[in-house]
Amino acid sequence: MKSADFVFLMLVEYESNQVAVGAIAVVSGDIKSVAALVVSPDAYTQYISDLDNLRNMALWQTSESKRFLRAGDLPKKIVKKFHANAAPMKR
Repeated sequence: MKSADFVFLMLVEYESNQVAVGAIAVVSGDIKSVAALVVSPDAYTQYISDLDNLRNMALWQTSESKRFLRAGDLPKKIVKKFHANAAPMKR
């Protein structure tokens, strides 16, 4: 990991829904929100178990929440934001 330029973390919050129809229950999982952080390899190594400090040390971060019934494209949206905004940054 030391040879990496950065570490990209994506945190996905799921919402589980259960619907019962007669004796049959159907469970579905939907994406509720997505957050992404870009941190240096050193920050990742130092704060791997401390999400608050990882957020504080982030070189770039963003989040998206479910606004409509269809939220499955949130991870793709986050990656597109990263490529448009953070990836072109020069060190």
